[in-house]
Amino acid sequence: MNYRVGRNQPCPCGSGRKYKNCCYRSDAEAARNSSQTFPDPEWQRIRRTEGELIDAIGSFSDRCYGGDLMRRAWLEFTASSKIEGEPLIGSLFVPWFIFTWRPQPAVRALFRTGLPPQPLALTYLAENRSRLDDYQESFIEAACAEPFSFFVLTAVEPGRSLSLRDLLLERDVTVKERQGSEMLRRGSVVYARVISLAGQSILSGFGPVALSPDVLGPIIDLRNELKRSSASTGPLSPAFLRSQEDRLRSFYFEAADRVLNPPAPVLQNTDGDPLAFILLHYKLHCDPEQALEALKSLVLPEYRDGVLDDADYDDCGKLTRVTLTWQKKGNRLNPEWDNTTLGSIEIRGGEIVVEVNSENRATNIRGEIQDRLGDRSTFVKEVRKPVEALLRQRAGRGGARDRKGSREVKALSPEGSAAVAEMMKAHWEAWLDNPIPALQNLTPRQAARTPEGRERLEALLMSFEYRNESVAQPELRPDVDELRRKLGLPVPLG
Repeated sequence: MNYRVGRNQPCPCGSGRKYKNCCYRSDAEAARNSSQTFPDPEWQRIRRTEGELIDAIGSFSDRCYGGDLMRRAWLEFTASSKIEGEPLIGSLFVPWFIFTWRPQPAVRALFRTGLPPQPLALTYLAENRSRLDDYQESFIEAACAEPFSFFVLTAVEPGRSLSLRDLLLERDVTVKERQGSEMLRRGSVVYARVISLAGQSILSGFGPVALSPDVLGPIIDLRNELKRSSASTGPLSPAFLRSQEDRLRSFYFEAADRVLNPPAPVLQNTDGDPLAFILLHYKLHCDPEQALEALKSLVLPEYRDGVLDDADYDDCGKLTRVTLTWQKKGNRLNPEWDNTTLGSIEIRGGEIVVEVNSENRATNIRGEIQDRLGDRSTFVKEVRKPVEALLRQRAGRGGARDRKGSREVKALSPEGSAAVAEMMKAHWEAWLDNPIPALQNLTPRQAARTPEGRERLEALLMSFEYRNESVAQPELRPDVDELRRKLGLPVPLG
C-alpha cells in the first residue's frame, strides 16, 4: 500500500525536504512494482486514480490554503494518539486529511480564502469538475462517502487478497491487496476504509498497527453503544459512522497503543489472588513427628499415605525432615481440576518453613498453624521474594535460547504427551459449559443460541486460533475446529 503525499508537501520521512525531492521516486517505483502483481486493468485503474487524486488534491491544498491547513489537520488527527507520527502519515493521515476531515468553524475562520465545512476532496471536485472524468468524480464521491471502520480478516490469500468482515457496518468485502495480505493473518483486526468502484474494492487509509482478535469483544460493545445512540435497530449507516469518526479514531489509537506498549500482566494464582511469593519461618518447640501429626490434615486424605515417601530420618530412625503439600478440593478457575495446591510446608529439625504465593494464603496458613500447633511453634519472620525476579529466575532454568531468542521446548515423552492431551481434553470439555466473561458470562453452549452470542463466540474462537500459532507444544493448543463442531458453528474451509 503506497499512499502518496502531495509532491510539494514536506516528506513524511522527516528529512525537511519536499516530498518530490526526497522519497517520491522510491515510492513511485514501489507502486509500479505493486501494480505488476495484479494485471487486472480495473484494479490498476482504481489504484492509479487514487494516487493521482491524492497527489493533485494535496497540491490543490498547498496552493489554496498553504501548509498551515495540513498542520491544523495533523494536530486534530493526532490529538488522542501516542503512536509515532511517521507511520501514520502515508497509511492513514493523508487519506483521512483529503477524503474525511471536515474543518471545524474555528479552523475555517483562520482562512480568509473561504474553507468549506466538507472534505478537501469535495472542495477540489467542486472547483475542478470540468477537468475530471466520470471515473475520477465517482472515486472522490465514493471515498468521501465511506467511513473508517474496524475489519476482521476472515480469510487471507497471501500476495493477492483479504476477505474482511466490517464489524460496525456488518458487511463482508474482499479487497485485492498485496503487501497487507503478506503481513496479516486470519483474525487480525484493522482500522481502515474500503472504497468500492466498478467491481473493485481497495483499502484507502489503513491503520499502521494491526490489532489482535482480543479487541473484537470491545468493538462489538462499541457497536452496540453506537446503535443505542443512533436509535438504530439494524446495521449502522455510513453517514452515522462518519459523524463518529473522532470517536472511532480515538478507540483505534488507544487499542494500538496497548499493542505497542502493552500493560504489565496482572499475575494471579488459581484463586484469583495477586501473586506474592512469601516464605513464613517458624521456630518449632516440639518433635517433627508431633508437628507432622498436627499438620498432616492440611493434605487431602487421598494423598496422606505418601507424605513420608521422601522424608529424612536420623540414625536412630527419628524423623528430621518432611514436606507437606497444603491442598484443598476443587479449583475456582479450573472446575475440571479435582484439587488445588495452596502451598508447601517443610518441617526440618527445629523449624517450619512455609511457602505460599499470595497474601490471602499466607494469612490463612498462619491461622491454620496457630490452631494446630498453638504454643508448640513461634512465628519468627516473613520473607518476600520479588515476583518479577523470581519469574525471571525460573524462566532462566527453562532451557537454552536459540539464535532468534526463543526458548527451546523439550518434547514430552509419549506418556507425558498423552497425559497432557487428556488433561486438555477435560479442560475444553468443561469449558463448553462454564460461564465466560468474554461471552457476557454465558457459557459457550448458551452463547451459540443467539446471533450476538455466536458473534462473540466466533471472536473468542478466532482469538484461540490466533494464539495457537505461537504455542510451541501441540498438546496445549485447543482444537478450535472441534469446539466449533460441538457448538454447532461452521468450520472455516482450509
